Amino acid sequence: MAESEMQHRHKQEEVLLRNCVRVTYVSIFFSVVSVLCLSGLVGFALYIGASGAAIGVAIGAIASVAGIFMYAKTNQAKKGE
Repeated sequence: MAESEMQHRHKQEEVLLRNCVRVTYVSIFFSVVSVLCLSGLVGFALYIGASGAAIGVAIGAIASVAGIFMYAKTNQAKKGE
């Protein structure tokens, strides 16, 4: 009985680890895609002469990424307590 519970627990841990790795890869992929889209948007805004809009989009993107990282760090610190 105890061995089957241990095998079940190990299997659940493997599934959890695989899912965490998968989520990490998907997150990296979408973050690269969003950075490329924002770079294209800023480049297009500069191309058409809307430098104010380009600066606003760039600052907004940097601020949102910094906010996401700070939020994640705060949640991680709370879970560690």
